[in-house]
Amino acid sequence: GRPSTMEPAFDMQGKPWLGSAAVLPLGLGQDVVVIGVAPLEDYLDFGPSRVAMTLLMLLFSLVAASVGVSLLAHRVAHSLQWLVRESRRLGAMDLDHPVTAPVPSREIGALVDAQEHMRAMLLESTRDLEAKVAARTAEISAHERELDQMLGSSPVAVMITTRPGKLLFANRRFIELFKMGNVDPTSLAVPELYADPED
Repeated sequence: GRPSTMEPAFDMQGKPWLGSAAVLPLGLGQDVVVIGVAPLEDYLDFGPSRVAMTLLMLLFSLVAASVGVSLLAHRVAHSLQWLVRESRRLGAMDLDHPVTAPVPSREIGALVDAQEHMRAMLLESTRDLEAKVAARTAEISAHERELDQMLGSSPVAVMITTRPGKLLFANRRFIELFKMGNVDPTSLAVPELYADPED
């Protein structure tokens, strides 16, 4: 309210009170009277000094809020830069160390936890992958040895070549049939084995 537009209604306990009344017509010949009273000290005096003080308090609040937001933004940006470095490290499959970063908030903490979980899963997967590759390599090597034994002991002459004609494999029967003796058959070009190189 504005005390200058109200007159003291009465004194109570040695303090002046202000009052105001308003009549609100309801219609049909009935009105409602609204009366408001309050001690004079409840009203603020908005003189030039009070306005200046209020503006100074508002300016101080804005500066304090700006500094606080700037500090928080710096902390969050620092944490996000740290997480970017950690993501690049994980992308390079450097999985030996846990993911760490400064945690200024629960949300950043949740990101750090998620990256650490991802690192652990990648580490487990790569360990499993290495074991699977080793097992598959051993299996392929065993099949190659078995195939070499079968082809090597076959009573039929067998040779394996590339499309351009490089000899990759020749079994014992092939060497005997072509009377190659101690010559390494893989050192020969296939056309040399034909009577007519044009064949």
